[in-house]
Amino acid sequence: MKKVTQILLFVLVISSLSSCSNILLKQYRQKEFTIDTKGNTYVSKQIISKEVDDFTIHATIEFKKSYRDNASGWAGFFIKTDNPNGKHREDYGYLLYVREDGEIGFHTSPPYNKEIQKNNYDYPIASSKKRDVIIRSKNSEIQFLVDNNLVYKVENLKLKGKYISANAGACISTFEINSIKKN
Repeated sequence: MKKVTQILLFVLVISSLSSCSNILLKQYRQKEFTIDTKGNTYVSKQIISKEVDDFTIHATIEFKKSYRDNASGWAGFFIKTDNPNGKHREDYGYLLYVREDGEIGFHTSPPYNKEIQKNNYDYPIASSKKRDVIIRSKNSEIQFLVDNNLVYKVENLKLKGKYISANAGACISTFEINSIKKN
């Protein structure tokens, strides 16, 4: 009986590990990547290779350069989108971002830049300063943490897309994906 229990436990562990594997595209696994918008534009990068409903993403974002005089370039994640390459202002989804000037935001897209909530953080995010971000998505709720501080908890979300992309606007930013896990 003990041997059967051990085998069953082994099968359960292996199956749970395989269901979590390959969420992140191979080229981004254990690596950082840079998004350069090459001006005052928006750019997106696909970061997951399959659909995911409930997830937690933990990443570090570092601003390298702003293409705006007021340091209002931004970087973050576009989640719950139907498009694997989901792009803010073009596809349906939710954008959670940090800006160089310290603003932290949560927007829905489209319609064009309809604001759900917007908040200013207590201290500015300096250029080239890294920020730790965590996004937890479970059912119709999203939590957004910056530097271990819960900034947003939004409930009753309507969009049900299953992809996550990295997005940036008017800056060069480096993303280091520490983990993406299914919840």
